[in-house]
Amino acid sequence: MADNHYVFDRNKDAGYRLAIAMEHLENAINRLLAEKGTMVQMLDGDGTAITHFNAHVTAYGFSDTTNAKAAYGELVSLMGKLDVDSSVTNVTAAISQALARFRN
Repeated sequence: MADNHYVFDRNKDAGYRLAIAMEHLENAINRLLAEKGTMVQMLDGDGTAITHFNAHVTAYGFSDTTNAKAAYGELVSLMGKLDVDSSVTNVTAAISQALARFRN
């Protein structure tokens, strides 16, 4: 039976890299969830029309509302894969796609 917690030495080079990578992963997921929540609050409607995304253009600097709506949809889709306890498919593809589309 596996332990519920893995004890390792964070002071060792490899242990430090592992701990930092896990912290970055946790922080990234938490930040993306928070940003998704912010984007939801900024909607001027239900998010089905590009006219609902004027605040996103201003706040995030998207080129236009079409781009803002697409970016919002991408983030919602990605978080739908990462923030769920059920079985999902194509998680790596979703991460790769989001990283490529948001790479600046």
